[in-house]
Amino acid sequence: MKTTRKRYSAEFKAKVAMEAIRGDLTLAELAAKHGVHHTMIGAWKRQAMDGMASLFDGGDQAAKACNEAEIEKIARQDPRLLVGRDFCTSLRSMSMDRRRKMVEPDNPDLSIAAQCRLLSISRSGYYYAPVPENGATLALMALIDQVFMDCPWYGSRQMARHLQRMGHAVGRRRVRRLMAKMGLTAIYQRPRTSDPHPEHRIYPYLLRDLAITQPRDGRGRWMDNVFIERLWRSVKYECVYLHAFETGSELRAGLARWFTYYNHHRPHSALAGRTPTEAYGQIGPSDHGGHAPHDLMAKLAA
Repeated sequence: MKTTRKRYSAEFKAKVAMEAIRGDLTLAELAAKHGVHHTMIGAWKRQAMDGMASLFDGGDQAAKACNEAEIEKIARQDPRLLVGRDFCTSLRSMSMDRRRKMVEPDNPDLSIAAQCRLLSISRSGYYYAPVPENGATLALMALIDQVFMDCPWYGSRQMARHLQRMGHAVGRRRVRRLMAKMGLTAIYQRPRTSDPHPEHRIYPYLLRDLAITQPRDGRGRWMDNVFIERLWRSVKYECVYLHAFETGSELRAGLARWFTYYNHHRPHSALAGRTPTEAYGQIGPSDHGGHAPHDLMAKLAA
């Protein structure tokens, strides 16, 4: 029996390609999600990226004309700079490092100053040599890497609190710079993950413009649910989603470890950077690197 090749619409290809570009799922996961081979998804991703690049290259005619005018102005000042037309091809889309590498110190027709002007970089930027990090900063980066391996959900705020509890005088801006330099990004919930599907029905909000003059039951305040929902959010993203628990006993043991960490190790912004155990008076501020002593933890667990 003759089989026909399955065809996909342009809208479907664009949707899958954008998911691949975002990188929230691997190609294998996207293939399982949409029922498409991963090589085909990779091809769609490359086509989408090439299309976006050509869109930006061809859409900004005003910037291209302005660049040509700059070259004409420089060429009138020095006729030797007419060779600059080929020298600065597509430089607007190049990074600063790539443009800096294009400077040819031994070029017989263009001086370094002229090349820098054509490439839109300063002479000081061309001669600048990056200063390596000192030993103290490298040690701090190694510590950040170690903490991040244990707590990959730590962003710059939580990482700064953790390091401060360990006795390091470091602020969030420095931690954020170092984490960006190391390529560390918190594994946590992305914004706008609860957007509804465009084909799903949106039901009306029946309580809009309704005056609430008394409680809807006697079990407590509406804010009581906020705290427990925030706790479950932390449990999911810091424990359950990061471990492949296969049995109920493994899950129970993992949750026990996480709640011990949550109560004794984890600094909370709502508690002024203290742990719940410290905030509610069971132990004083720890001088054990931000962690409660192991013997005290064992005593509390008993």
